[in-house]
Amino acid sequence: MTDAVRIRARSILLGCLTLTLASCSGGRDRATDAETASSSIAPSHAGNVPEMTFALIPPGSFEMGSDASFDMQPVHTVTIRHAFQIQTTEVTQAQWRAVMGNNPSQFPGDDRPVEQVSWNDAQEFIRRLNRIDPGRGYRLPTEAEWEYACRAGATDRGEDLDDIAWWHRNSENQTHPVGTRRANNWGLYDMIGNVWEYTSDWKGPYVAGPINDAGGPEKGYYKVSRGGSWFDVGRAANAAFRASPAPTEHDNAQGFRLARAARE
Repeated sequence: MTDAVRIRARSILLGCLTLTLASCSGGRDRATDAETASSSIAPSHAGNVPEMTFALIPPGSFEMGSDASFDMQPVHTVTIRHAFQIQTTEVTQAQWRAVMGNNPSQFPGDDRPVEQVSWNDAQEFIRRLNRIDPGRGYRLPTEAEWEYACRAGATDRGEDLDDIAWWHRNSENQTHPVGTRRANNWGLYDMIGNVWEYTSDWKGPYVAGPINDAGGPEKGYYKVSRGGSWFDVGRAANAAFRASPAPTEHDNAQGFRLARAARE
């Protein structure tokens, strides 16, 4: 299988490569909300606040994007003006079950990242979590916050992917327990690999020039996922690559991590 096939780019507003792979053993498996009706958001007796660890991310500036593809251009300066917190790992299946009362994942394991959840499902998880743990402001990170946290003060980590990520070369075609690869400089695990991570933004072109607290367009057709997964090669498993799932899409290589406001 070539690198071009392994990169899981979807149809996007800018006309990026669309890739459709048939579901098969050991490969990606995708579905829509309609096809998995209520499998991941069915009413349940759940409602416990799961144990989660967050890292405080300081304000600062960084160079967002890459010259590797027009979809990641132009490289531009983004300033994150306010500190925020981000989960040190991807949301696990145990954490999902505590809130939602079920586990839709294809690769079962309490410490593995939850997958087979759509962006809409992630929003329902967040809505319920904010109801049972009010005042914390749980949410998805913006695309800019995600890349800023992933880079952790570096433009190029210069590390072997095998040390920091579960990706196509070492994953054995499955997810792995979170936090088992080396963390970045800000103590965040699996920012690259294991599962793609949803951001809050709609997909759109980057704005040239310096910008504060960058956010995506107000509406769109596709969301932005970052970081690559167990399925992906290095061209997608990096800090800059932008995947674009539909908000109703489920995927066995797609998960998320939470952000929230920094406490005063």
